[in-house]
Amino acid sequence: GKYTAVVGILSVLCVMAVNGTVPRILQAFERQEYREAQVRLERAVHRLAVLAIPCAVFVSALAESVAGILFTGEMETAVRLLQAGSAVIPFFALTWLLMSILQRVRKMKTVIFGGLLAFLVHLAVLSLLIFRTGMGILAVSCGSIAFYLTAAAAGFLGVGKYMKYSQEWLRTFLIPVIAAGVAGVIGLLLQKVLLTPLGSLITLVICLPVCVIIYHVLLFVLKGVDREDVEGLPGGRLIASAAVKLHLLQE
Repeated sequence: GKYTAVVGILSVLCVMAVNGTVPRILQAFERQEYREAQVRLERAVHRLAVLAIPCAVFVSALAESVAGILFTGEMETAVRLLQAGSAVIPFFALTWLLMSILQRVRKMKTVIFGGLLAFLVHLAVLSLLIFRTGMGILAVSCGSIAFYLTAAAAGFLGVGKYMKYSQEWLRTFLIPVIAAGVAGVIGLLLQKVLLTPLGSLITLVICLPVCVIIYHVLLFVLKGVDREDVEGLPGGRLIASAAVKLHLLQE
């Protein structure tokens, strides 16, 4: 329950950040402006990745502080689940975006078969891990990751087929993963130093901003976003303005 609450809330927040782009993608598609629809979908996927990937990494890296602030009682299992299962966040968000688009362009067979395939993969992974390993409750988390990963892959195949959409992977996914990974490792090391003397709340108040700042700096340095990408994110205008003043982003 503790793991599900944290992952579910963050997943929904990421989805809400790009929710407004779906009608614009569909409007362009219905007007047969296919290139415009593809460009808008690519930006939506990119913004979602830029938001959801660091959410997953930072929750995993700072799981002890997050659990210590939000919950009481037994923490070890919740921390382990957050560390192992936070990858659900980007996969869930991508699944929602892509399946929502397919549903609204009336490609229900793809949505249904994609969901069925994801469910079967989920059952297979869950059964294998529960009965063949000693993972225990962690197997449930891994089963959820397998479900949403499969559903997201089916969504990409669906929009690729019906919208002639080709995903750009390096800038969209690899650069955010690298930037978030480096920031997450620094946050994890800082948490190990601060958690015992300062407690969960102060540790998170210090570590989370440090992670966010390092992530954004690396994202700019690696050319993972442009100004339009940044301004489309929550609080993006402020971030873009600061990045321009620090010469990390061109006007």
